Amino acid sequence: LQKLSDIARELSSRFGTHAFILDGEDRVLADQRLADPDALKNGVLPLTPLATYGDPVLAAYGSRKVEREFDTRHARDIEIAEIDLSVDNASEWSGDTTYIAITRKIAGYGDEPWTLGAYFETSQISDEIERVMGSALLGLGAMAVAVIVAILLGRRLSRPIQAIAGQATRVADFDLDGVTPLPRSRVLELDNQASAFNAMLIGLRAFSTYIPRSLVAKLVRTGEIGIAEPREAVVTVMFTDIAGFTTLSERMDAAAAARLLNHHFEIL
Repeated sequence: LQKLSDIARELSSRFGTHAFILDGEDRVLADQRLADPDALKNGVLPLTPLATYGDPVLAAYGSRKVEREFDTRHARDIEIAEIDLSVDNASEWSGDTTYIAITRKIAGYGDEPWTLGAYFETSQISDEIERVMGSALLGLGAMAVAVIVAILLGRRLSRPIQAIAGQATRVADFDLDGVTPLPRSRVLELDNQASAFNAMLIGLRAFSTYIPRSLVAKLVRTGEIGIAEPREAVVTVMFTDIAGFTTLSERMDAAAAARLLNHHFEIL
């Protein structure tokens, strides 16, 4: 019994409540007062009836009001009750007059089932509710900050993505002169995408130097799969010559010569 009282005292201290064990519902089996080394000297004995134990809250345990709103917990053998000391006119008691008791019965340890429980002041509930509300408000504030940060981050990430989409549309239309290289990004994935796009743009511009863009655009617009695959066909070949091209090209660089040829092909 001394060990049980030590456990009751430890639980009471840890959770800020008053833990107890009753033999049946009318005698104290273990309590924090019984854990006092001088309990026997002070006349505090185990198995003392509640009415003479000296604890007004336990003395009023028999007249407790069971809270039926907690039927789900009651079904698990847990009882939540209210103990009102004002009903018993406990005029010598200086503490609160209303307490909440949470108890549960277990059988098999004696002639009567043991009642394991704890009681605490109703004001403690208000304190807990305030702490819960404070935690909820902090959580709500943190969630609001997270949402705002997510929106700002999303907008910042959407700008380079929209820029990539716009430049890709110009590439699809073969408007290579209107395409501008994409800027580098601190985001690794966006930076890799920009580097790949810029490398593709350089390759397309080099490719378009030797093949007319109008021809490539026409082939792409057909939408036929395998349009560029080799196949046999009956074609008409026309040979043309630009008068004085050899002499003229000697005075041109490669880009100017390519532009001249492309212009010639467009006329044809």
